[in-house]
Order: sequence, then C-alpha cells, then structure tokens
Amino acid sequence: MSQKKKIRIFSSFQEQEDEMIDYWASITPLKRLEHLHEMVIASFGLTDDKIKNPQLSRSLKIISYKS
Repeated sequence: MSQKKKIRIFSSFQEQEDEMIDYWASITPLKRLEHLHEMVIASFGLTDDKIKNPQLSRSLKIISYKS
C-alpha cells in the first residue's frame, strides 16, 4: 500500500511550530531515532554504497540501530 501524505497550510509560524511540537511529543523514541537517522543521511548526502563501505564516507561512521 502507498502511504498518503497530508498537506496542511498554516496561517502563522507559531501554528506551524505548535504542530511540530505536538508531532514530536506524540511519536516514540524509536521513531524519533529513525527521523534523526534519515536527517543525517540526507544532510551528508550518504548513499547505500557509502553506508556499507565506510572508506567512501571519509571519517563519518554510521551505526545502525536496526537488528
């Protein structure tokens, strides 16, 4: 099944901030860790090749938390 995304239009930055605070408070610590992992991968431009072969990603080492 494909996952549906909700699009929400905010009328102020405060409303957006409140929504994000509520979201982060509502998810589990493991889900927060998954989001952090995705942000690190996106921030450093990592690919599967770089994650599986640490020599390609300079001194950055990714530790997998998945079993």
